Formats: sequence, C-alpha cells, structure tokens
Amino acid sequence: MKLWKRDFLILQGLANNCFSLSQIAERHFPSKMKASRRMKKLFDAGYVSRFPKPTLEIEGRAEYIYKITKKGLRALAMQGIDVNLSLYTEQKRLNAYSIQHILFLNDIGYFFEKTMAEKQDIECKFIYGKRFYPDGLKEHGIEPDAYLLIINRQSKKQLLHFIEIDFGSEMLESGKFGYSFEQKILKYCSYFDSNLCLNDFRDFDFNGKGFRVLVVVKGREHLTRLLQMALEHNAGFFWFCNVDDISEDTILGNIWCYEDKGKQPLLIWSK
Repeated sequence: MKLWKRDFLILQGLANNCFSLSQIAERHFPSKMKASRRMKKLFDAGYVSRFPKPTLEIEGRAEYIYKITKKGLRALAMQGIDVNLSLYTEQKRLNAYSIQHILFLNDIGYFFEKTMAEKQDIECKFIYGKRFYPDGLKEHGIEPDAYLLIINRQSKKQLLHFIEIDFGSEMLESGKFGYSFEQKILKYCSYFDSNLCLNDFRDFDFNGKGFRVLVVVKGREHLTRLLQMALEHNAGFFWFCNVDDISEDTILGNIWCYEDKGKQPLLIWSK
C-alpha cells in the first residue's frame, strides 16, 4: 500500500493519541465516508488498529477509535518523522470514561491550533503530556494532560499553560484516600515557586514568567469548589472553565475563571 502525505499526517496524530473516526474526518477529509474508506485501508494494511468506542448509553453502531501500530510508527520513522518507538504500548482496555477524556483532549488541542492559525500575530504549540515529561515536572510528581505555549509574534511575549481535564473523578481534599486535587494544587505551587519551568521548556525557547494551569471541569458546582480551593492556596495561576462552555468559537473568549474575578478571555498578556 502506498502512503500519501495525508496518511503520514494521520499517523503523526495517532502517534500522540487515539482518535475517533469523526475527529480524523474533521481534520483530514472532506467527508466522514471518505475518511472511513481510507482508514479501513490503513487498518487492513496494518498501519493502525481500531476498536469500537465504548459508550455509556445504548445506541446504534459504535464509532471506531483508531490507534497507531508498530508498523505505523516504523513508517513515520522511515520518513524521518520524529517518533519514539519505545513509547508504543499495547492498547489497554479503555472504558467509556477514559475514552471521553482522551477524545476531549484531542478536541481541546484542535480548537487551540485551529483558532490560533486564524490569527496572524499569534502562534501556538500544543503538546500531549505523555509525549513530553521534563525533569522538573517529574521531580514534583506532576503529569499534565497537555501543554500549550502561546506566542505573540509582535511583542514576543509568551504564555505557557499546563492543561488538566477534571471530570470529577478525583478526590477534592487530601486524606487517607490517596491522590486529590488539593495535592495537585500544592505540587503545582511548589513547581511554580521553583521556577524550573524555564529550564524544562528551554527547548521550546520559553522565556516567559511563570505559567497557568488550565483546568477544564465538568459541572458548575464542581468548578466553584475547585476555584475556591485554588483561592485558599493562593494559586491564582489556576484558571478554570466548564466543559459545556468550550467550543472552537469560545475557547479564547470570556469563559475562564481565576482568583475572585469573573469570566475572562484567555489571551491576557502581562505588562
């Protein structure tokens, strides 16, 4: 099977994360039908694997979720495309909740990249957390879902973000039950004070001051509780928004809450 430029772009995406057929179609094809036909060929040729999307509801035929295979990774490497073959692991059994998290993270990255591409004075780099894990974050035991670096081409100012998706599965406060969101806040506060982010993101030419933690939350009451917890720990660099407020049209708009302020736009540059 001959692989075309679009096939390599698809495989590059799958080297970062699983994607649904709908997400692949939206990014690379004029229609879902054409995407389905091409992905079937890539599947038959062994470049990708697939499994039905787990669902919490009874519905019709499940949509396929796609994942790159070792053969797909080797195809990228042979083209000189930077991949790490050691990152490949066999597909774990995923339930409906974990798939929801994975696919939503894909959408977040797509919204940012597409929205920023439309702005002449702004550029961004979106990196999946499992593809990049610098020493400073390891030292503090922090594993973000993703990273987002926004750069103003004119002023050269930069905004570094760590992205966390919280659909209510974590304990709120520290205690005998193990990891909690409160512990996450404390770890980020320690990392913030250490100023290690300058060294951790040196390869991305980051020269800004500090960072933000963007937390996407499911449910307004849950958002209020987490916002209050961040306030109690003086973690004003934690910014929150409700999952229901995020879309391609709104992601840079007035949907982000931090400290005791009302909803704010994301692109607020420090003076």
